[in-house]
Amino acid sequence: MKAPKFRGRWMSTSRLRRMQPLALVLITVISIVAGLAVAAQAQTGDQVTVTATKIAPGFTFQGELHDNGIPVNANCDIRAALWDAPSGGVQVGSTQTAGNTAVRAGRFTIVLNTSAEFGADAFTGQARWLEIAVRCPAGSGDYAVLQPRQALTAAPYAHTLVPGALISGTVGAPSNSVLSLGNLGENGVGLRVLDAGLDGVYIDRAVRHGVTVIGSLTGVNVESTRGNGIYVGSAGGNGMYVSKADYIGLYVGNAKRYGLDVAGSSLAGYFYGAVQITGGCTGCALTAFGINSGQAALQPGDIVALRGSHLSQADGVPLLLEVAPADGSTAVVGIVMGRAEEVAEESPRPHETGRRLVPRQGAAQPGELVTIVTFGLAQVRMDPAATPLAIGSRLAAGGAAGARPLQTVEVNGVTLNEAAPTIGMAVESGDSDGDGLIWVFVNPG
Repeated sequence: MKAPKFRGRWMSTSRLRRMQPLALVLITVISIVAGLAVAAQAQTGDQVTVTATKIAPGFTFQGELHDNGIPVNANCDIRAALWDAPSGGVQVGSTQTAGNTAVRAGRFTIVLNTSAEFGADAFTGQARWLEIAVRCPAGSGDYAVLQPRQALTAAPYAHTLVPGALISGTVGAPSNSVLSLGNLGENGVGLRVLDAGLDGVYIDRAVRHGVTVIGSLTGVNVESTRGNGIYVGSAGGNGMYVSKADYIGLYVGNAKRYGLDVAGSSLAGYFYGAVQITGGCTGCALTAFGINSGQAALQPGDIVALRGSHLSQADGVPLLLEVAPADGSTAVVGIVMGRAEEVAEESPRPHETGRRLVPRQGAAQPGELVTIVTFGLAQVRMDPAATPLAIGSRLAAGGAAGARPLQTVEVNGVTLNEAAPTIGMAVESGDSDGDGLIWVFVNPG
């Protein structure tokens, strides 16, 4: 063969010229990201169905070989190696050889990585360069390495699937998603996070639901995570919603901090059915919803008495209690925690109306909904003139002034309590912060 010549952008001792880089990019990337092309279409709103057949790892490489400016017409051996740098660096995977490859009019086509020779981590978002070496005719001697190495570049939409990439867009019906995953295998998993240094799943904001599971054996399963198993920063609807699970909707086997930490602008959680808790319930208080049937506003801490009840139209609330300030003679039902309001549920369950009652802070005006603590710890408004007060004192309603200690008298050495309706037991001896309220264990009797 003759001395090397420069041809286009390539010079090598083989007197061979590669194809133009753009053609290499188009041919190579179409094959590499064939399995990822769904995302490109999904972002434009197209509905794409992927068959269960797994896409092979191989991809096509085409080039041109010229000998002193004349296209080669022969059978040649072509060798390819993948590297992590344009020069030097570390080889990725093993070298592959396409022996006795037909070259016609200078052009050839080979398929690389058919058995994943470059390795499972070859194309996970890092930059890669392909090094080509040839010898013509086949079996004729040493290989000539073409310089420089050829950079492998991605199709534009493939960039949305590299690690750390952001997939975003405006996608409406029918799928309403920028990324949909489906696995029809008997034991298939829709999405699996093998390892997460912080959060297994992180949802910063969702206009409707943070996580929606329509139906599965286990709705969400987090095996192990050093941070949060599931974290929902903000959701316009439900932070997490499980419609149907054949076994467990949400299961947390072990958490070093909180198994589940939930907050909501309406309700921290809503359970359609009975709830079982094994262990103590710290800070829990039983509440009921009612209507202020009196003539004055009910403030948090006010003691209320039962005047009647009527059927409720809200989901999960069978009765609304008609309450008014306790006057010391009527049956005490509980302590005002605050007002309440009715909210509409966008996606109610079957047989539900979609109307929820939600506790709110502040006073309940006459005719408004009110939230009432019927059992547990609550702050109660005290009559400032009621003395003395001791921890463990039984409290009775003292009218508009607030609660007072139950009066006792001693007869022939026997202490007798007055027969007044009580609200509960004082757990502190006075108003320590001067707000007119003291903590009481509410237990009407």
